[in-house]
Amino acid sequence: MKRARDDALHVYSAVSGEELAAVSVEEFPTVRSLKQHLQGCCGVPRFRQRLLADDTNLQDDAMLGQLGSSNLRLVLLPFASGQHAGKLTGAVNRGAVQQVEALLQRPQNPDLRDRFGQTPLYAAALRGRREIVELLLEARARGSTRASSRTPLYAAALRGRREIVELLLEARANVEKRKMTDRLVPDRLWALLLEANADPNRFGGNYYGNEGMDDYVMSALRTPLWRATYDGYRNIVRLLLQFSADASKVATAAYNFSTPLGIACSMPGRLEIARMLLEARANADEICGENGLTPVEVAARSGNDEIVKLVSRLAVAPARNSWMVRDAAPPALAAAAPARRTFSQRLREIREAK
Repeated sequence: MKRARDDALHVYSAVSGEELAAVSVEEFPTVRSLKQHLQGCCGVPRFRQRLLADDTNLQDDAMLGQLGSSNLRLVLLPFASGQHAGKLTGAVNRGAVQQVEALLQRPQNPDLRDRFGQTPLYAAALRGRREIVELLLEARARGSTRASSRTPLYAAALRGRREIVELLLEARANVEKRKMTDRLVPDRLWALLLEANADPNRFGGNYYGNEGMDDYVMSALRTPLWRATYDGYRNIVRLLLQFSADASKVATAAYNFSTPLGIACSMPGRLEIARMLLEARANADEICGENGLTPVEVAARSGNDEIVKLVSRLAVAPARNSWMVRDAAPPALAAAAPARRTFSQRLREIREAK
């Protein structure tokens, strides 16, 4: 016997007997939609919920309008054992959406790492599996959890996955989360790098992107905004700035302690990105690297004359930290004075021509 569709459906806690919700079947026609609504009441995603009607577990695709009972009981399950963590990440890597759903229904903890240190969300973000990212976020996977020394947001930015970046930002992923804390590289990693012929003498970084050991180690301290700027992903830079990424955050030890603006000024084809960073009030006064240059000086040295004009026009404040606007160069820079005077003259000419 079917209930009238306008009857209220009552959901009770299976433990306390307390009524948790009274809803309309027209508003929530399926068990899945009701579970998603109940997330706000119980704070637990649908994968860990079980709705019982007369001791029968209701499947997510069941139609509530066809039930013979108006009273349901809600059971909340703990996570299952972590022995299938590798299976979940493997299903993500294959793009097996139905298997991911089934494993989350065990219910599997979505943040468990596999034996390689990857979390399911990191793997999905890296490979651009939008539907799986949505499932994992619905399962309350943490967007700021590191895997393989990187966050899912960084992985998505690295690969230019704009849709994934949007999903992670909407899930309040931490846009400033560093990929690693400042720490020494484990001996085993050094050994692997040397076995792969990484050049240890190129460790240290510069403006133009060293290859070798620093690509593995220096990259550990970059922000997603820094990486998106470096790779020239304008849409991702725009998204990160819209979600309040710090346009002036220094990428510690990566490419001479540069900022996103410093990187944009040092590379070709970054005029629009530099404009976005400046409009987001990036600090044009920030020294970029051990050479004591500000972004506008980096741009001039790199031949990016249009960026020089842009920075000169849009900068919030003059580059007071620059060696060019001080009465005298610091002692450590005295040896380079002749070359710096020539560079200063060129910069002045560019500014006057704007």
